[in-house]
Amino acid sequence: MRQGGLAATLLLLLPWGATASAGEAELIELIRSAATEIGLVQKSQGNDGAIIAIADCYEKASQPNATVEDAEKCATQDWLISQLAIAFFTRLGPEGKENYSYKVAIGYQDRIATLLLHDKGVYDEQLHEFVRLLKLHAVPAFAKAKYGCEDPPCQ
Repeated sequence: MRQGGLAATLLLLLPWGATASAGEAELIELIRSAATEIGLVQKSQGNDGAIIAIADCYEKASQPNATVEDAEKCATQDWLISQLAIAFFTRLGPEGKENYSYKVAIGYQDRIATLLLHDKGVYDEQLHEFVRLLKLHAVPAFAKAKYGCEDPPCQ
């Protein structure tokens, strides 16, 4: 896809005059910030560094005094790194799917649901809205931080 192609497509899907509510705008910023942070970690420390950062994030977010926003940060980062791992190991064929890292990556849905729904008491509707915004805003911010473009593969 050429640079900016996804953004242009998304603009066509939005009704004219549509704006994000204040809460939605804050969530979008949280997603972008978390994606940028993990993109920079992966760029400087590799995938292992990103996985360690996510594990630390989950540990902090599971504390009783942690906020839903803390948990959403972890969920954003876990989703991104898991998607990359799944794509990578899937390309390796059946052997890739036997890799331990692949098996850990495919568990991201359970980790995210447990943290947000069970530990933080987020409602299903809120989780669905979070996932919708995550899919729209996380990848461009991650790609910009890691690769210098918003629509990988960079050209």
